[in-house]
Amino acid sequence: MQDTDVTEIWNRLLSTPMQLMTEQERIVHAVNVFLIDFWQGGWLYNIAPGANENQQSWVHLRGVAVAVAAIGATGVAERLTKIAEIVERPPLWPSDTWGEFLESIDPDGRISALEKEIGAEVDDAWALLEVYTLAQLTNSASEDQ
Repeated sequence: MQDTDVTEIWNRLLSTPMQLMTEQERIVHAVNVFLIDFWQGGWLYNIAPGANENQQSWVHLRGVAVAVAAIGATGVAERLTKIAEIVERPPLWPSDTWGEFLESIDPDGRISALEKEIGAEVDDAWALLEVYTLAQLTNSASEDQ
């Protein structure tokens, strides 16, 4: 891969307000943040609806799945959609903690299994993100300088 530094583009997008981004920049930003969070752990918690949002509305997760599909990582996108279908169901019992919530919505551990499958594809997703970034954003990055 050529060394137009995609990291510079990714870092620039991390500090750019969403309303100032193009559609392609939003896709790159969403996938980059997801992959970083996935690598660090806690990605699902970070993408969960906020306290003031409908707890069955995982719009952000579904948006990330769309963005991941847009860069070509369709297997990861399909697994994210399956996870969305799990977390959008009403909990089986009340929960006060994140762990209790996960146990209530996913007592069979399907999310964990899907995360393992995603983990096997993360390196490919990073490569696809790099290709997409170079194809879609290298002109806008050079225009900013």
